[in-house]
Amino acid sequence: MPRNLSKKRAEIAAYESMGPYRYPFRNGPASGEIVARLAAASSETELLLLEGEWRGEIELAASLLYPRLLIWAWMQPDPSQPLFGRDFARATGADGRDGLLWLVSRDRKVGIQVR
Repeated sequence: MPRNLSKKRAEIAAYESMGPYRYPFRNGPASGEIVARLAAASSETELLLLEGEWRGEIELAASLLYPRLLIWAWMQPDPSQPLFGRDFARATGADGRDGLLWLVSRDRKVGIQVR
């Protein structure tokens, strides 16, 4: 078997085992897990609040989370109200409190917060 073909098969197997959210972040698996959790916790029609900087992993995360829209937190004064006919994603935090789901970008890495 040609070497290129076996390499492609290995990449396909890795994609199939990791999934569409984790595979692109295979060098930073924590970020892939975060994006996968965000995708599972939010509907495709919901909005996600975004805070931080637009550099690094957030650029890839935004495209993977599509059709969910990322909205800069500073642009939406009242996230309890729908925007563009869409609600903001909500979740239950580790402390058991319900709140809005935030995607936070710091130092070129992504994170999740429930506020």
